[in-house]
Amino acid sequence: MADEFNVWEQGNSIAKDKYLDNISYNDEGLTITLKSINENDPILKVTFKTHFSFRNTNESFRINSIYNDKFQNGINYSTDTQYLRWIKEETHSIYNEAGLVHYLICSNDDITDVISSSAPVLTLVYST
Repeated sequence: MADEFNVWEQGNSIAKDKYLDNISYNDEGLTITLKSINENDPILKVTFKTHFSFRNTNESFRINSIYNDKFQNGINYSTDTQYLRWIKEETHSIYNEAGLVHYLICSNDDITDVISSSAPVLTLVYST
């Protein structure tokens, strides 16, 4: 069964057509940094204050997902995906009522999946 995602409108337009630059994980959360090929465009930092799982995969290894799942370049979300069901199954359904959401960030070369109970915080960083 294919996964279906909705476009996360709050940040999708500024996340489109960017490349993954960095993923950092520390006590402040998970931050995914996206850059444009145009150096004058701002850098986008997508920060998840709370997250339970994340994975990053080169798009070449997600061909089945690209052709069968419904998502767009940018930030997408779903409350019912294979990845989310697997996370819930692994926890013996302890987190079924936790409001978990699967966020999928499709950049130009990578697909980054994040399971979180809260929406990401977006920060634009302008070069000086």
